[in-house]
Amino acid sequence: MPTSQPTKEIDAVPTLAWGRSGETTFCGALAAVAKARNIKADYVTLMGDTSLAFRTRWWRKEAGPGWCPSSPVGEMTPWTHRAEPTMGRKITFNVDFKPNADFGQYAGRVKQQIDDGWPVLAYGDTFDMGVIYGYADDGKTVFFRDYFKGEKPQVLELAKTKGLIAFFDQPADVATPVERATIAIRNAVADWKHPADPTNNPKSGGAYHFGDAAYAKWIDDLTTDKLTDADRKDMFQPSWWTFCVLADARQQASKYLQRIALLFDGEAKASLRRAADLYTESARLSGQAYQNKDAFLGPWSGKKIEDWTPEVRRREAQMLDEIRDSDNAAIAELEKAIATLK
Repeated sequence: MPTSQPTKEIDAVPTLAWGRSGETTFCGALAAVAKARNIKADYVTLMGDTSLAFRTRWWRKEAGPGWCPSSPVGEMTPWTHRAEPTMGRKITFNVDFKPNADFGQYAGRVKQQIDDGWPVLAYGDTFDMGVIYGYADDGKTVFFRDYFKGEKPQVLELAKTKGLIAFFDQPADVATPVERATIAIRNAVADWKHPADPTNNPKSGGAYHFGDAAYAKWIDDLTTDKLTDADRKDMFQPSWWTFCVLADARQQASKYLQRIALLFDGEAKASLRRAADLYTESARLSGQAYQNKDAFLGPWSGKKIEDWTPEVRRREAQMLDEIRDSDNAAIAELEKAIATLK
């Protein structure tokens, strides 16, 4: 989309790509912003500080079958707010999923943010978080970092972006690493035990389930014989996508806990290290799906829904059950760490 109008770019914003920038696109995009702003917050830090590294969430319709690919996404409250003490900036989200939503109305704010040296978070032409790093035509045209485009430059009309745009338009207090780590592990345990949440529903008549309860619902959905072929088709993408994000998250959980353990002493440090080892085991278990390409058949597997047989689903349920046990043990260790910090 060439333009003769003046342009402005923030060159320091890195590109985004699947398998490289992190599967939780909210934290991947935040990490790109942090790098451009010289903020000491990489993907591991952001996944840990928000507690998304520890979360398991599964959306399920309450009456009858129904699933949603939003289960693993990070750009929802309260997790978005948890990133603010790390970034040192309030993040103001503007969300509108109506087909006729006009995101062109934010052109002036995009221009101002870029002029101030701050990139902008947004969805482009998919519902995955990306980064606006430049503009033309007074903000009506934007230059975009997109997970699906990688190194390829992307230029979009702002009015044709969809769903979400977010601005770093107010300063926020920066917490110390110890403060952030302490809050993160407390939030991790709270999220794990969070009751079913029917608010902020992407669809009517359902709820997000968390932690052990999320695993229970997910495993039941994989093993029940009460679903039709159409139901299975509806669940296929939400299931493999949620698993991909989960597998990546557990790697970050282990790395994060290994880092923050150094901030503490005594039993707190020991508990955090044991929890890190348990999340390493969760990551190892989930990694088997990628090594063997015989479970959670995402595009990386080279397989399709026709290959998603009852045998494959039973294998997935067994894998989830083993990861669930490891995660539960890790949460118990985080509770021990929290007890020593009171």
